[in-house]
Amino acid sequence: MVTPLHRQTVALIVRVWAEYLEDQPPAWRGVIEGSEPGDIKPFTSLDELTRIIQQKSLEETHPKTNQND
Repeated sequence: MVTPLHRQTVALIVRVWAEYLEDQPPAWRGVIEGSEPGDIKPFTSLDELTRIIQQKSLEETHPKTNQND
């Protein structure tokens, strides 16, 4: 018998914009908003965006347990 996969969903809001500086290509900036109030992470590169999404996904799907309980 095949065990069905357990699926967990993480919802994030990603906001991206370009900052135009003098005589340079635009710098891409953004923030990721998590599910908790005030949970906002800024990023300045695609690599950083990817790292934050991976980190948030792990936090949401594998929450830390309190070892003192």
